[in-house]
Amino acid sequence: MKINNAIKQLIVLLYGLLSVVTVFATEILVLHTDFVSNIKFDQLKPIAQQADVQLQHINIDHYQDDLKPLITQADVVVLDVPRPSDREAVEARSLAILKETKTAYMTVGGGAPEFQEIPKLFGYRLLGLYANGGELNFRHYFQSIGIWKTTGKKPSYDIQKLPDLAVYHPKASRYFNEVSDYQNWFLNTQKSAPKAKIAYLMSPSMVSNLTTAKIDQL
Repeated sequence: MKINNAIKQLIVLLYGLLSVVTVFATEILVLHTDFVSNIKFDQLKPIAQQADVQLQHINIDHYQDDLKPLITQADVVVLDVPRPSDREAVEARSLAILKETKTAYMTVGGGAPEFQEIPKLFGYRLLGLYANGGELNFRHYFQSIGIWKTTGKKPSYDIQKLPDLAVYHPKASRYFNEVSDYQNWFLNTQKSAPKAKIAYLMSPSMVSNLTTAKIDQL
């Protein structure tokens, strides 16, 4: 009886473990250095999952194992390398493997764009979405990759570009070029007028990389 009970418990445990494993239709691997915050990918993972895409990222500054198994497993690899030094470091670890395995990849930043196994025109649309960032662009980026890898279709979305100087609000679906536009939006969407107004000046990359969480909570 004890053996039977133990077997039953093991079966229940295995069933529970299997039931929580989610299989996604498409897998994207992002390679980057310390210069790109891990917070960015924490924000991007649930957005990717909504498009049936599994997002993984590797900070090569803290990962010394062989990248080949991860690259081989991915449907698309993104080299997220804002600076030339980032690009040099990531390419030194990955480029030979990418060429050998012929894995689809795109390079974002650090110099001229580069694509492999991604149609060039489609690749530039993907580049525009990823490089400009922001929740809407990233959502469309993952949807585009997912649709392309599962159906072969190449959707085209408008790119939401962040102006050089703009007003950002976490609850707004767009950026505001003029303070008056923001004020009108605020008055039409908020239930009560604020007792005081505080504005923060921040780098555009904080918005495009979705790393504004601490300010959004204020």
